[in-house]
Amino acid sequence: MRDFVGTTFEHEWTEGAYTGVIYRVEFISDTMLRWTGIAGFAKGRSDIQKYTLQKINDTISQFSWLANDGLSVIITYNFVTMRSFGVISTKTEQHVLRGSLRKLNSQ
Repeated sequence: MRDFVGTTFEHEWTEGAYTGVIYRVEFISDTMLRWTGIAGFAKGRSDIQKYTLQKINDTISQFSWLANDGLSVIITYNFVTMRSFGVISTKTEQHVLRGSLRKLNSQ
């Protein structure tokens, strides 16, 4: 799916174990993204990941990846409410998250 290629979003988790963490997500290609920690415990961290994207409808999209450190990340963006929803899983825990969403740019 090429809908997000060249687009950068920023989401801040406001509920859940990652509260206060802000990530910037840049969709580099239809298979690769770069996430960067902007605030909270992830600040200064960054990685490029292979992702999958599912367009649920015209206003909601979900993407996911398996991180190099073993985390499973699933994030849903709602473009009507500008809210983000996520589940980040380890081998022993699942963190359900909610937050805000901003679109920074688009190509």
